[in-house]
Amino acid sequence: MGLWISLLLFEFETWHHVLMDWKKRIVSDPQVLMGKPSVKGTRLGVGFLLDIFAQGWSKQEVLENYPQLQEEDLMAVFAYSAARVGNEEVTPVKRDSDS
Repeated sequence: MGLWISLLLFEFETWHHVLMDWKKRIVSDPQVLMGKPSVKGTRLGVGFLLDIFAQGWSKQEVLENYPQLQEEDLMAVFAYSAARVGNEEVTPVKRDSDS
């Protein structure tokens, strides 16, 4: 199941709640993963988790393979990522066909 389909499986009410509370579950500690954002209490980075979803892992596969995670942790990963992307400054990139 693809990343977008997995995202749609999350319940709206829980998703909305996590959007407000991702800071309780996503941390950046210089002693863990060189300060990269990770799920609190784990060594599982946000980038790593996004990568495995992008590779096609389902929510269920992630939770089965990483039993220290809860569904709310995964929702916090997406909420954190959405917040980061939403605050990025966009820089236009010239395509080869635009020359």
